[in-house]
Amino acid sequence: METINYKLTELSRGVKMKRIFYVIGLLALLFTPLLSEALPVPIENYSFEAIVLGDGSSSPGITGWTTSLGPTSWGAGVYNPRVSNYGTGVTIPDGSNVAYINNNGAYISQIISDYFITADTLLTLSVDVGWRLDGLSGEPLYGIQLLSNGTILNSGFSSLVQGSFVTASISYLVGADNSFIGQPLEIRFTKIGNSSVQFDNVRLENDHTSAAVPEPSTLLLLGAGLLGFGIFARKRKK
Repeated sequence: METINYKLTELSRGVKMKRIFYVIGLLALLFTPLLSEALPVPIENYSFEAIVLGDGSSSPGITGWTTSLGPTSWGAGVYNPRVSNYGTGVTIPDGSNVAYINNNGAYISQIISDYFITADTLLTLSVDVGWRLDGLSGEPLYGIQLLSNGTILNSGFSSLVQGSFVTASISYLVGADNSFIGQPLEIRFTKIGNSSVQFDNVRLENDHTSAAVPEPSTLLLLGAGLLGFGIFARKRKK
């Protein structure tokens, strides 16, 4: 009889311990911050499909964007490329249209509506950039920029390959004491030289960097929970 009572007591203790480990593991999962996830920032007319154009047609100005040449200038606008512009097998990155800049020193830009620079974030701007097969000789020079109140936060470019599109990206880390916190954000694409440059599929991501590093106490709680799950799984196998 004593043996039976002893076994029942041990069984009861085992059930209680399993419950404790289960609760610890659940708490660890609930209180561990999620890993940082980059969230898209909406960009108006990001792939330049606001107007419908026939094959090989173009239009001055760009809906939702500002051009340094004015909305009626043909030096920058929207274009629906012909197959001969990029060759067979090359597709436009997103939709049918692209934005183009023809004039030397011109740019297109957009101030992002309903978004203001936030502390502890990593901003990443990406765009697909094309160089036409029938463009002038010599690789065209261009730049992509992040700005706030006219000040360039970061700029860059990627080397182009004639007859195709490449992805250019830049990033800007906003620290807790950044002087631009609360200010508007602007994206801008520039061009230098005579060859035309095309832009498509503009993306802007906002990554909250502080959420990527859990607090030490949370790591300890998570470790206890994982240990509990490990012991629980081992006992079940026995």
